[in-house]
Amino acid sequence: MPLTRDIAPAAGGRLATASALIRPLAHAVDWVPLAVTIPLSLGMAGFGASQPDVALTCVRFSAVLLAAAAAFALIDPMDASTAALPVPRSHRQWLRTLLALAAVAGTWAAIVVLVGAACPATLPWGGLTLEAAVLTVTTLAATARATHHVPDKPAALTGIATTLLLTAAALPLPTTMWAAPGDPAWSDSHRQWGAALLLALPALLRANAHSPASPVPILSRVLARRPRET
Repeated sequence: MPLTRDIAPAAGGRLATASALIRPLAHAVDWVPLAVTIPLSLGMAGFGASQPDVALTCVRFSAVLLAAAAAFALIDPMDASTAALPVPRSHRQWLRTLLALAAVAGTWAAIVVLVGAACPATLPWGGLTLEAAVLTVTTLAATARATHHVPDKPAALTGIATTLLLTAAALPLPTTMWAAPGDPAWSDSHRQWGAALLLALPALLRANAHSPASPVPILSRVLARRPRET
């Protein structure tokens, strides 16, 4: 029983901390990439919605753009100077991750509604949503890991490059991961997408759970230990 009483206040404290952090973090997030990408994705999806084949390509490309833009939400330019804050870095990164996921999910829902209303054929939204989820989670996981070693925007670019390289590496597979609806390979390809999601989610959990010291403070300490020249 004492253990239960200890856990409840701890959970309540974490919730209170998260609530207090949401507003300042929302202001600190670099929303420019998403602010540019969201209308572009909606416009692209709407433009091709009248033709099923074009709509499929536009929707998939929109998913890639949204995943890439979401990476920039994880970048904290002040990361090196906020290492001593009482709030763990992992908490801040998780909140940034959730804000990015919320923006992508909201835009994706709008794309589903927009294309679903205009497209004469019904697209397989379950499979397409799985693809978008894998792209987004993989990019966020790679970016979160990169922030441990690379400061600022290069970390986001590293995450984006990782996703693009993995996508390119999957192209020669016997069963294409970009099968069209109605293609006999559709089911097999989405089993591969499902397996990819099962790999990407733990990678994101690990990347956000572990918070090694930023390379900038480490460099500062190394330089501080060097004997001064007289």
